[in-house]
Amino acid sequence: MTACKKEAPIKPSNLDENNLIVKDNPSDPVDHAIYQFYQNTGVSLFYNDTLGRRQVGDSAGIPQYFYPRLAVTYSFAGTDNSVSFTLLKNKQQVLPMLELLKNDVLPFIPDSLSRPCILLVDSLASNSAATGLPFPIGFNSYDGFNTIAIRTIDPDTMSADARKKFAASVLGDLGGKQLIVTQIDKIYNEFYRFSNDLAPSQSGAYSVSFSVLSPDGSQKPEDFGFITWFQYNGGIYTPNGISDVNSYLAAVINYTPESFAAVYAGFPAVIEKFNWVRPLAKALGFQLPE
Repeated sequence: MTACKKEAPIKPSNLDENNLIVKDNPSDPVDHAIYQFYQNTGVSLFYNDTLGRRQVGDSAGIPQYFYPRLAVTYSFAGTDNSVSFTLLKNKQQVLPMLELLKNDVLPFIPDSLSRPCILLVDSLASNSAATGLPFPIGFNSYDGFNTIAIRTIDPDTMSADARKKFAASVLGDLGGKQLIVTQIDKIYNEFYRFSNDLAPSQSGAYSVSFSVLSPDGSQKPEDFGFITWFQYNGGIYTPNGISDVNSYLAAVINYTPESFAAVYAGFPAVIEKFNWVRPLAKALGFQLPE
């Protein structure tokens, strides 16, 4: 930026507003509970990705507004169109989620990861196809730019084991990007090879119809080292690399090595990938069951 030396120095206006600060609304039980959650945890939580509006000008007497929104699908290269979500139909769905997040998720986020803003949503979809694929089996969240979108459930209707798996899947999604960033070479050269080396062609095992890997249908995704996959129109599709990493990070957070080996006995590639991810998850600071 340049200016004539006779002009006054440029000074910040300090008019920016931190839209992630949660404000209290005592007259609304849900909004007030969210405010108490924010006060207790320091984590912003919303059920609408549009956080408000402010007038920034007018055009021929017509007010012009700015609508700050959570950047769930933003990336530095533009908009990430690989994911979409639907907002909650009833904000009362927020209330049972608050205790789950407060007790089962937030305390287990390691110091190496930031605590993101949370957007509770009704559903998530991957836009890998025109009509939208569901998210991979077992995944319940999407870690966006400054926000993690989490699919809302009713934890009161779930068993303790189901709650634990749900929390682990969210933690796995939170940690997956960091794991890939810090271990990018090892992920590509070692982790992905467990599955790619089992593929019948050089095109690899990721993001393909499972019929490509097992034309006669005699094998399962676990035979190729996958514990998560897409189901769409009666077919199975293997995950992309990020979903695969997230699924194993969630697995090591949820299972002891012995319990995981018992569930996936007979699938050596799955066991190898689990054991490969475990020390890296520990290095990130996750508390793993022994």
